[in-house]
Amino acid sequence: IGAGTAEEPLPVLVSSQFLEVADAEIGDTVILGLSTYSLLLEVAGELKFFPTLDPADKPFAVVDLSGFNRAAVRHNLRPPTGPNEVWIAAEGGRIDADAAAGALREAGGNVRNVVYAPSVVADRVDRPLVTAGWGGLLTLLFLAIAIASASGLLLFSRLDARERQTEFALLRTLGVSQVQMRGILWAGLFTVVGCGVALGTLLGWLLGASLLPLMEVAEAGRPVTPSLVFTADWPRLLVSYIILGVIGLLCGLWVTWLTARLRLHQVLRLGE
Repeated sequence: IGAGTAEEPLPVLVSSQFLEVADAEIGDTVILGLSTYSLLLEVAGELKFFPTLDPADKPFAVVDLSGFNRAAVRHNLRPPTGPNEVWIAAEGGRIDADAAAGALREAGGNVRNVVYAPSVVADRVDRPLVTAGWGGLLTLLFLAIAIASASGLLLFSRLDARERQTEFALLRTLGVSQVQMRGILWAGLFTVVGCGVALGTLLGWLLGASLLPLMEVAEAGRPVTPSLVFTADWPRLLVSYIILGVIGLLCGLWVTWLTARLRLHQVLRLGE
């Protein structure tokens, strides 16, 4: 029993694990027990990540500092002495971490550790001993797939042209011009290439989206932090599409050249 007005709940942002442990939803009022007193909290929103906090270690809640201090004073407790982290961002420029730490020390602050975010990201992403080998391997795989695609398209075009020689000869005898014959060849070829590219892109997208959840597991079986996000590098995919288009163009020119050398009387005699 406490004297005074009723205690108002503090609006907080909580992690997804917090909601699971507390069996709460957004808008609910929960009681958070601390070491010496309890706080009345109102769940205002849910978030998965927050800077310097790992949701895989423990659930967390983000509370306004002034509201938290008022709640501490209400319970006759000394409010926290101050923040233990300072985030600094520069507008359109690079930050000198040592200079920022020196300025904080001159202002009377105690700086124990300085973390430069771009360096941390670079250490985890730009690892030459790991990424260099994968980059070369992916390049070789792409070249192998491109050569296999070109070989398959050339073989398909050649076999298709040979099987349809009689059909082409009959079309020529019925009055189809050489330009119309080329249009038929190009339409069939690019229908195959276009459908293949579209179907391959769709299957690749579905395969990546299906495999991504299986890769979001760390060594101890916990989900990785931050979580993986499936994205498409459209500029590089555009390069792949251009290469496949060039291959299709060369195949079309080759099949057109083969069809131009078609001799009607020989083909019709063979067809008889």
